Amino acid sequence: MTERLEKQLGFVLEIDKEKNVFRQTHLSGHGRNENDAEHAWHMAIMAYLLREYANEPVDIARVMLMCLIHDIVEIDAGDTYAYDTEGLKTQQARENAAKERIFSLLPDDQRDELRALFDEFEEFETPESKFAHAMDNLQPLLLNNSNGGSDWKEHKVSLEQVYGRQVKTRLGSEALFAVADQILKEQVEKGVFAMESNVKRISLPITKEIAAGLRIGEEVRLNGEMLVARDAAHGRLMELIEKGEKLPIELENACIYYMGPSPAREGRPIGSAGPTTASRMDKYAPKLLDLGVSAMVGKGKRTPEVLSAIERNQAVYFAAIGGAGALISKCIKESEIVCYEDLGAEAIRRIRVEDFPVFVVADCHGGNLYTDAVKKYQKN
Repeated sequence: MTERLEKQLGFVLEIDKEKNVFRQTHLSGHGRNENDAEHAWHMAIMAYLLREYANEPVDIARVMLMCLIHDIVEIDAGDTYAYDTEGLKTQQARENAAKERIFSLLPDDQRDELRALFDEFEEFETPESKFAHAMDNLQPLLLNNSNGGSDWKEHKVSLEQVYGRQVKTRLGSEALFAVADQILKEQVEKGVFAMESNVKRISLPITKEIAAGLRIGEEVRLNGEMLVARDAAHGRLMELIEKGEKLPIELENACIYYMGPSPAREGRPIGSAGPTTASRMDKYAPKLLDLGVSAMVGKGKRTPEVLSAIERNQAVYFAAIGGAGALISKCIKESEIVCYEDLGAEAIRRIRVEDFPVFVVADCHGGNLYTDAVKKYQKN
């Protein structure tokens, strides 16, 4: 036996241990816990069968191999439950160490090949890795759905957490995300996801994962930093964008509050701070959303173009309470002018908020509270 073949067969025996790594997901029919090898096999078959639903053309052999190897590292690292916030903090370090040891059992060329494939899956940038992630998310969802959502119930998983994970399904396959979305809506109707609180507290910035977990009508408390800008400031930003010049603010994952404050009283960071009508920013909003803005806060309806951009970019539009500027200002703990000081109340500011009250009025799933709520109560 050659040294090369000896290494290859040693690796083959080593990965047999994956059959002993059990996941939190149960087999269909309320069976036992699924093991990692079963999960990987199931994903690979799904990828082959469902490849026509990928958002982009993919090398299906590469996708299938990603599916088959992506959990081999759990032989050393152990299974990390998708909703285990503490375990997720150390997951990458544990899996990187496992990757080095396990793939190093192979001949150097195959070691490098599988390491690179594992890294491609983790980096989540290629069409193949995005479609493989879609399989990784959809497969346990299908099992859980077949078992009446029992695993979600057992671990007290929230709907927001599940949607936060399923956003990766959408990036790999819009068609399969639509299936996942329908499944989750049906589980909500069945009462699988208990509402622990009527209010969601969210730390800014709003990522795509957070936006995916939000639905119109939900009451939210925002915490962290947001930008303040109205129409005059938006106009200046658009001039710079059209000229291709550098912006004075960072748009990536920015939350923009449409507001022009009154002068601050002594000892206060800001004066009355109620929302202005969002439609004034509608001609600017689609471009800013495409450039990275992830959330907007204002009041009133938005145009179809803005709503489309919200859905396209997996963003969200919140409504603050009109006529309550003095009360809202109490949630603003810090305020500083960032640029365009000559605009006075319409200068761009950075504010830090605590438990800032808003409602979701347009979500990234196509929901629009201003129209959907009316339809709900319309008479036939």
